[in-house]
Amino acid sequence: MAEKTKKFNRSDYYKVEGVKPLFPLPFTTEPLPPGIANNPAAVAALSQPILEFKLEGDKTFRMSGIPTHVAVEIQQVLKEQEEEEEQSRDPRFSLSSLIREVIDIKRVKISEVLPELGVYLAEIDFKSREGAETIRSIDMIPSHALLAALRGSSSIYVAKKLLKRSTYQQREKEEERRKEEDWYYV
Repeated sequence: MAEKTKKFNRSDYYKVEGVKPLFPLPFTTEPLPPGIANNPAAVAALSQPILEFKLEGDKTFRMSGIPTHVAVEIQQVLKEQEEEEEQSRDPRFSLSSLIREVIDIKRVKISEVLPELGVYLAEIDFKSREGAETIRSIDMIPSHALLAALRGSSSIYVAKKLLKRSTYQQREKEEERRKEEDWYYV
């Protein structure tokens, strides 16, 4: 477990104001476009849930490739928080519930992308529930860290640099898409 202690610089992050899991629609009987049908990674990515984050400053951030079971549990936690109904709640502990019993999560920060793997990285800042005073930080899979934070109503943040990177990539993809569309109209 790679544990760190570093100061949280709030100005480098947007606070998450809301989270919404987006589930993929089943594929239709229509054939997939050739660019997607011939790309197994694209087909796999399209079949996994996405998390959409509403950030302060009216910004939006999306994270794809979320394991379905984690997205479903996030949906359940959000529904429970909305309804505040504990009667129909499953009494068994999930891993995220167990984590909340052992540590006090101060905040979760989706902080960077690991370029060699093409995945996001989250840092979870926490204190032990056994009275420790030091806030410690470990790296974690973002969807799992988010789920643990939601269970305890902890603050969630997304690094501003990720939105800049995402916006740049979206512009590049949009330009590529336009070039491909032009090909169809020639």
